[in-house]
Amino acid sequence: MNTMTNKLHRHGITGCLAIAAITLPCLSWAAGIQLVTEEEARLPRAPISASRSAFFPGPELIIVSPKQGETVKSPFRIKVEYRAKGGEAVAPESLEVQYMVAPAQNISSRVSEFSTEKSLEIKEANAPAGEHQFVLYVADTKGRRSRAILNLPVAK
Repeated sequence: MNTMTNKLHRHGITGCLAIAAITLPCLSWAAGIQLVTEEEARLPRAPISASRSAFFPGPELIIVSPKQGETVKSPFRIKVEYRAKGGEAVAPESLEVQYMVAPAQNISSRVSEFSTEKSLEIKEANAPAGEHQFVLYVADTKGRRSRAILNLPVAK
């Protein structure tokens, strides 16, 4: 190859690598997060244990989206609002999310970046088709915890 061809070849590859470096993160973001893996979805379902008390002194968790019982298709939106009680702020880092299979899967690390003092909001979540159940816990700055149960039917 002559020197001009070598230069074009080198710049062409460099240009492609630069485009890939810019594009790949965007594609990953656009695809949303994988809330439940195929492997986790194949695990047997686990019952949710009844609490010793129906009273949870921590923040109120309100499932906004999807509506309870609503069947969704991937990708779907999840929004859970937090309402603090007693003048205390919600501690977003306290969010714990358990996928209710046996053994239970703690998926908090997958969703923690989407938790603020006001809500958990995931604009594009993905899960395999099937019936999924989650228990969400959040606490206020005094450590008082509450929970909510999210039943999530996902269609193909």
